[in-house]
Amino acid sequence: MVKRAKNEEEKPPLPTTPLPPPVGELPVQYKRMSASRNDPPPPPSNRLYMLIPMLICASLLWFAWSQWHDPPQVHQQPMRVEDHNKKRVWWMPDLLKTLPPFADGYRDKKCFDCNENVGCFMRKLIKEHEKVAEGLAGHVRNYLTNHFSPQSWNCHFNRHFNTITTIKIGGNKTELAAFSDKLNKVLGEQGVPPDVQKVIKDEVMKIEIVLSPEERQIMDKVKKDEDLYRIFRYLYEHDFMIFGYDL
Repeated sequence: MVKRAKNEEEKPPLPTTPLPPPVGELPVQYKRMSASRNDPPPPPSNRLYMLIPMLICASLLWFAWSQWHDPPQVHQQPMRVEDHNKKRVWWMPDLLKTLPPFADGYRDKKCFDCNENVGCFMRKLIKEHEKVAEGLAGHVRNYLTNHFSPQSWNCHFNRHFNTITTIKIGGNKTELAAFSDKLNKVLGEQGVPPDVQKVIKDEVMKIEIVLSPEERQIMDKVKKDEDLYRIFRYLYEHDFMIFGYDL
């Protein structure tokens, strides 16, 4: 056995030769080379970019041909000049006064879970109307505020007040006849034939404004209760003033 000197550099051992792989498999070094190899992706095709301009050109050519072959028909409308100061809107308040319709509507639409309690219903009703009046409820009314809202809130009455003619309607035959005559006068100014006016008058004279005992009881209860009557005036007094009814 030969001893080496201390100053002699130690050399690393020689690498061992790997065993031959089994039959049908590649050597280990070939596997590593194939695993570390990354093929670059194929370049994008330019065919799609060439197809888009061709489609645009074909669409323009088809549009030009269709306009030339079947041009659109332009109908010249005559200019209509309107007098915005002319009274052309006619609006009639419902029934005789506001309180009888209120009694009738309350009888048919007992809501807010108040059952037979008129005071509960009116106090909740005024809260809902205050939301609508202040704009907190948006532009859409609910079922109750639409049914019980003041008449002057409908048909953009605030915008067309100067161009609206109101016709007062009453409950007895004399008031109904006067209402029908005024209505036929308005219809005649609009070119409605006399025979049609006669049919309208006959139908108007058939209107019966009679409150049932239950509706009369509701109306009397509102009138006798100071707090409920104050709420009623707060909601509908403006309607009475506009349409010429006595409160």
